[in-house]
Amino acid sequence: MGPMHYLLRNYKDGSVQLQQRLRPRVAALLARFLQDHGHCIGRWDTITVIPSSVGRTGPHPLAQTIGMVPELAASFDELLRATAQPAGHLAASDHGFMVRYRVRGRRVLLIDDTFTSGAEVQSAASALQAAGATIPAAVVLGRYLNPDFNQAAAELWERARARPFTFDRCCLCDQPWN
Repeated sequence: MGPMHYLLRNYKDGSVQLQQRLRPRVAALLARFLQDHGHCIGRWDTITVIPSSVGRTGPHPLAQTIGMVPELAASFDELLRATAQPAGHLAASDHGFMVRYRVRGRRVLLIDDTFTSGAEVQSAASALQAAGATIPAAVVLGRYLNPDFNQAAAELWERARARPFTFDRCCLCDQPWN
């Protein structure tokens, strides 16, 4: 398990003491990326998170984390909730999330902590767009990739490992995979 996996796993599922220590790091990571590359994404007026697929009670850990950054907290709204027809692990669903409030005309930036297959991001974006919102982007803090899944995953893993992380690069303004 690498440092990013450890961070993204334990800021929400670790002991209370570990969560308290790691959430500010996740908040700083998100704030730094949006400060450096928010202009690449374009304008948004609302930030929301993709609800947990594990039936977590209480506020979403990522929502609590965003609340630590005043500039982000000011535009945060928990717009989505999971439905009884959740998105599958590998298949998006137009009915996986329900929009809790009126969003017509809003520009909503989706935030998720971990990207595995993209099904939840697609499902959340679909629900918001069907309700009239515009989604300029989905920002994901980390990507879970199993190089043993198939040959394409193994090739992506090798390309990713060859390019060390830097805040100076983002997929929109630098296109590092070209």
